[in-house]
Amino acid sequence: METSASNVSDLGFCSFNTGEDGRGPWFAPVSLYQPQYIDTDQWLKAVASFGGKYAVFTAKHCSGFALWPTKVPGYNYSVAHSPFPYARKDIVASFIASCKKYGVKPGLYYGTNFNFYLNILNSKIGFNKTSLVSGQIYTELPAYDQIVLQQLNELWTEYGDLAEIWFDGGTNVTGVAALLDRLQPNAISFQGPYPLQNVIRWSGTELGIPPYPCWSASESSNTYGKGDPYAPTWAPVETDTTIRNSDAWFWRDDYYKTGLKNLSVLMTEYEASVGSNTNFLLNLSPDPYGVVPLEDIDTYISLGELIKKCYTTPLNATVTHTTPTSINLNLKSPQQINRIVIQEDQQKGQNVLSYTVTGRASASSPWLLLSNGTSIGNKRIEMMPTPTAISELILDIADYISMPNIPFFGVYLC
Repeated sequence: METSASNVSDLGFCSFNTGEDGRGPWFAPVSLYQPQYIDTDQWLKAVASFGGKYAVFTAKHCSGFALWPTKVPGYNYSVAHSPFPYARKDIVASFIASCKKYGVKPGLYYGTNFNFYLNILNSKIGFNKTSLVSGQIYTELPAYDQIVLQQLNELWTEYGDLAEIWFDGGTNVTGVAALLDRLQPNAISFQGPYPLQNVIRWSGTELGIPPYPCWSASESSNTYGKGDPYAPTWAPVETDTTIRNSDAWFWRDDYYKTGLKNLSVLMTEYEASVGSNTNFLLNLSPDPYGVVPLEDIDTYISLGELIKKCYTTPLNATVTHTTPTSINLNLKSPQQINRIVIQEDQQKGQNVLSYTVTGRASASSPWLLLSNGTSIGNKRIEMMPTPTAISELILDIADYISMPNIPFFGVYLC
C-alpha cells in the first residue's frame, strides 16, 4: 500500500536570514549565502526512507534568490554570484541527481508572485524608485514577466522531466500556462493556471489536518478547502505541513527551540491527510551549512518505519462484491482491527457521495456501525478509537454520482 507521501526541501536566504521568507523588510546580500556542506543526498535519502514518492525543491522563494545559475542577463542574485567558490554549486542540478539516485520523482517550487530582489510584491510593483531597499532593482511588470518566463524556461528545459511544479498562491504571469504545457506537459502543477488540466490545489491548512470531506473537484485550482463533487475543475488536494512546531518552514535562529512534532502527531497528520483523499507534503529544512539536522532525519526515518509497520500488509481477508455498491470483507475469525482503508478508482471521476461500514464479531453477533462518511476518493482511512474484534465487515455505498469502482477495501491493526 503506497504511503502517498511527499516532501519539500527549503534552502536559500530563508536559512541565512533569521527565518524571514524573503519578502523584506531588508535585502539580504549575496555574500550571506555561504553553505559549506550542501548534501542533497542526505535530503533525498531521508525522503526515500520516509516513503516519499516525490520531492519538491524550492528553486526560488520570495527573496528572488535563484538556487541555480540563471542565465537571465543582469540577474545577479543567484548561486553563481556568491563570492565563495564552494557556494556556487547548482543546487537544482544536485537535487535532481539525488532524486534519481534514490528513486524519488523531482518537483520544483518557483514562486512568481514575489521577488523582493526585483521589487515585486504580490504581483505588483513594491516600492517606488526613491524608496528601494539597498540592493533591490526597480522592475516594471512587463519586464518582470519576461524574466519569469526566461527562468521557468531554464528550469523546465535543463533538468529533465518534473513530477510537480509548485506555484505558491497561483500565478498572474501571462504565458506561464502555455510554456508549462509545452515544456512539461506531464507535470502536475500545484495551483497551476487555467487552462492547464494537470492541476492540484491546497487543502487550506498547513497544520496537516485537512477538512473532511475533501473532494477531488473544485471551482478552480486556487479554490482551497473541501471542494465540491459537482464542481467543474478536476483538482485533487495536497496537504502541506512542517516536521517542527511553530510553522517552522525554514531554518531560523530559534529552529531547535521550535521542537520536533512527536511521532504520534505526525502519524495523525499523515493518516488525516492521506486518509482524506489528499497527498501529504512534509518539509525538510536544511541549516545554513546545507544539511538537515540529524534529529529531523531520524524523525523522518521513524515516521516511515511506523507507516510501513502499520500499512504495508492488511489483515488477511476474502473480499466479495455482492453488488457493485456492497462489498463483504470476511476475516474468517474474529481479529482485532482499528483501521479501515477504502480506495476509489477515480479514473472516471470521484463518484461516491456517502457510505457506511458495518461489522460483527461472529455470525451470531449483532451488526455494529463501525464508520460512515461521504468522500472516499484516492484513499479513505477510518481510525477507530480502540481496537475491536471483528470477523466480517460490509461496505455499503449509499449514494453516488455514477456507478463507483472500489479496488481496495481492507483492515489493519496499528
